[in-house]
Amino acid sequence: KQQQEDQLLTQLSSSMGSKYGQPSIIQSELVGPVIGSELARKAVWALLIGFALQLAYIGIRYTMPGSNGLRFGLTAVVALIHDVFLLLGLVIVLKIQINSWFVASLLTVVGYSINDSVIIFDRIRENLKNKRREPFDRVVNASLLQTMARSVNTVMTTEFALVAIWLFGGESLQPFALTLAVGMLTGTYSSIFIASPLVVSWRIKDEKKLNLRTPDGRP
Repeated sequence: KQQQEDQLLTQLSSSMGSKYGQPSIIQSELVGPVIGSELARKAVWALLIGFALQLAYIGIRYTMPGSNGLRFGLTAVVALIHDVFLLLGLVIVLKIQINSWFVASLLTVVGYSINDSVIIFDRIRENLKNKRREPFDRVVNASLLQTMARSVNTVMTTEFALVAIWLFGGESLQPFALTLAVGMLTGTYSSIFIASPLVVSWRIKDEKKLNLRTPDGRP
């Protein structure tokens, strides 16, 4: 590494030193195949541990009479997996170099997405207590409408800051801001349009197995 730095300094000095002054290296970072594979392995383990802890937490938190907490936990994790693969696809399509900043943005998006799902699930749980005779799908729909404004307002204010970073933060911050901006949108989208509908579909499927619903979907 030191030899490569010396060669780079020599080349810069000979080509631009007389015009711009002698260059100096402020910081250098080497990312080789060993470090790259180690980073990928740690990122995968971080995501798996995060998914497992979130699954356990949501499964315990939302287990109550008439509600299977594991159903909420698994659907939330499915939404998170959707967010992760979408961000991976984004960096692959745009050919963005993956390093430590990508792992940080990925974990940030996962935390943001699960937070949005928990807020929606909390409202569903509250409405289930107050509307015991209402069909489950109507309770979930009402809960989504009640939390929709909060979700949209939160993601939009975050997007404004990320767009500002992408425009004025410099080249080094642009990939980080871009992945976060896209991840925040997908995290909000997946909580509303993936996690919650999956909970409803799973609940209806279980009720049909138990013959608790008529063919037209009424309880």
